[in-house]
Amino acid sequence: MRKFLLFAAFATLLSLPAAAGAASPQLPENGKEGQSLSTAQVITEQEKLAGAGNTDAQYWLGEMLFQNHSIVSAKKWLEKAAANGNLLAEARLFYIRFCSGQKNDSTKQFNKFEKLAELDSDDAKILLGDFYLAGCGVTKDRRRAIVYFTSAAQNGDPRAQVSLALEEVEAPEKSFEKIGKIAEQGYAPAQNSLGFYYENGKGTPKDVQKAVFWYQKAVKQNYAPALYNLGLNYETGTGVPKDSQKAFTLVKQAAEQGYAPAQNSLGFYYENGKGTPKNPQKAFIWYHKAAEQGNVIAQANLGFCYQDGTGTPKDPRKAFLWFQKAAEQGDTTAQVGLGIYYENGIGMPKDPQQAFTWYQKAAEQGDANAQSSLGLCYENGIGVPKDLQKAVFWYQKAAGQGDKFAQKKLQELR
Repeated sequence: MRKFLLFAAFATLLSLPAAAGAASPQLPENGKEGQSLSTAQVITEQEKLAGAGNTDAQYWLGEMLFQNHSIVSAKKWLEKAAANGNLLAEARLFYIRFCSGQKNDSTKQFNKFEKLAELDSDDAKILLGDFYLAGCGVTKDRRRAIVYFTSAAQNGDPRAQVSLALEEVEAPEKSFEKIGKIAEQGYAPAQNSLGFYYENGKGTPKDVQKAVFWYQKAVKQNYAPALYNLGLNYETGTGVPKDSQKAFTLVKQAAEQGYAPAQNSLGFYYENGKGTPKNPQKAFIWYHKAAEQGNVIAQANLGFCYQDGTGTPKDPRKAFLWFQKAAEQGDTTAQVGLGIYYENGIGMPKDPQQAFTWYQKAAEQGDANAQSSLGLCYENGIGVPKDLQKAVFWYQKAAGQGDKFAQKKLQELR
C-alpha cells in the first residue's frame, strides 16, 4: 500500500533575498498581490540581469526560486553564481544538498561558510539561521538560529520574520497573529502558512474556508507549497468541492517547480489514475525525482516500484537500497520492508539479526506489521533468542491495532 501525504505541510524557509549590490524587494503596499513582491515580476526582472552574467542577480534569482520551493530552477542559478565565487550561493547549495540527504562530511564542509557570520547581510544571517535550525554542518541550536533570524527580522526581512513567527511553538496564538500581519501584506509564504493555521486550528479556531482563501492568495503568486496544499484540499474536498482533476492539475504545477512532496503525490496520481489516466512510467519518474531530493515517502514508494516492477523492470537490489534510504530516515513502512528483505535474503544475503533490528525500530514507532513481525522473531528465534513472553507482548500490541495475523497467533499460543 502506497503512502500518500494527505496533510498539508507548510514552508518554514521563506523568500526573498537581497544580495550584495542588488536592491531588496519590498513588501507590496495595502496588502495587494501583484506589486513589487510578486514572485513572477521579480523573477522576470532578475532573469535579464542573471542571463547577462550578473552574479548578484544569479544568486538573488536562485534564492528566490529556492524560497518558492522551485528547487530545480533554483539550483541552476545558484550553481552559476557559485561558479563565479558567490559564497552565499555556495552556502545555499550546501544546504540544499544536506536537506536532500547528502550529509557526508557536512561538518567539515561547513567550516568554509563560518565566514558568513562576518558579512553584515540579512542573507548571511538567514543562511546561518537555517543551518543551525536544521543542524546543517553544525550541532542543532534553535536559540542560535533565532538570534540570527531576529537580527534579520529587525531589518524588515520577511523571510526572517516568518521564520521567527513559526518558531513560536509555545504560543500558537502569537505565531498566528504575526503570520497574519505578514500575510496581509501580500507575502506568499506567510499566506500559505496562514492557510495551514486555519486548516489545522493552530492558534485560531479551525476554518477550512479561510484556509482555502489564503492558499488561493499564495497560489496567485505561483507559490509551490500553496499549489500543493490547495491541490490536496481538492483531493479531500476540504473547504472546496472534491475534484481529483483540479487536484492533479495543481499538484502537477507544484511538482514541475521541483517541490518534492508534490512530486511524490504526482507519482501517486499517475500510479493510481487519480485525476489522470494511469501511467506507471510517469509515476516512477516522479517518485524518482522526489526520492533524489530526499523525500522519505517517495524513497519508500520508489522501493515499491523496483520491487513490483511499476514503471521500471523489477530490481530487488535497487528496491533494497531505496528502502534502506527511507528506513534510515525513520519511515516505518520502509523499515518493515527492509526487515523482510534481510530476513529472506532479497537483494542481499540473509541477515536475521538485521531483520530483527529493523522490525524493532518500526515496532517501537507503533507500526502494527512490525509489531507482528517482531513477535514472530521472538517466537521463532529469528535474529534474537526465543522468548515467548516477549512474543506475546508484541503480538498483543499488534492485535490491539487490528492485526489479524497477530490475533491468530495469540489464539494459538494460549
